Amino acid sequence: MDIGLIITRFLHIVLGAYWVGAIFFTALFLMPALVAAGPDAAKVQQGIQQRGFMKFTPIAAILVILTGIDLLRRVSSNFQSAWFGSGTGMTYSIGMAATMLAFVIGFFWMRPLLLKAATLPPAEAQPLRMRGMRLNQVVAALLFIAVATMAVARYV
Repeated sequence: MDIGLIITRFLHIVLGAYWVGAIFFTALFLMPALVAAGPDAAKVQQGIQQRGFMKFTPIAAILVILTGIDLLRRVSSNFQSAWFGSGTGMTYSIGMAATMLAFVIGFFWMRPLLLKAATLPPAEAQPLRMRGMRLNQVVAALLFIAVATMAVARYV
């Protein structure tokens, strides 16, 4: 029994479920509600920020990526190129690329935009929330691709 593998897989799946769930919730429900709320959205956005959502979610995402890389290393026999040429390897690679792109967009574009919106007067924050909502939808779509490829890669 490989305890390291069990812990890595546990963290990858549990934190991945959190990250994807959080992004889907914000993309489908929270961000549209915040945009519709107009000036009242600032209070909710500040409450979410005070509870650590904007800190915990990127940490969870980074751990998902790191554990995913370790799982990929294990399954590919230390990143053997032949494995990456297989259907399974190519499918996992697509999922990994979608995950990393989702993280880059979310962490380097969406997160700073929403943090800035939380500090601005409501009228100035609204356009930033709109852009944040669109970026959140892109991140959600990329994470959907990641989850879908992880679900089927083993069978391709």
